[in-house]
Amino acid sequence: MSPSNKLMALGLCMLMACTLFAGNAEATRDINYGAIVKGDHEPFCGPTHPCVKTPANGYHRGCETINKCRGGRNDNI
Repeated sequence: MSPSNKLMALGLCMLMACTLFAGNAEATRDINYGAIVKGDHEPFCGPTHPCVKTPANGYHRGCETINKCRGGRNDNI
């Protein structure tokens, strides 16, 4: 057998093995929301120990140059 035939036979065997393992998956009628409820929070957070994340950068409006509130000249406001 040439190397390309061996590679093709190996690929075919792997494909058959994958189809056998994929056939064992159990189909359900409805979507279960257990993963959504369990995920996306810290593992030790709960009603008695809430985990509130602080924002990385708090909102601040800033100051425009026309308002002269940055300590510039003629700061008469």
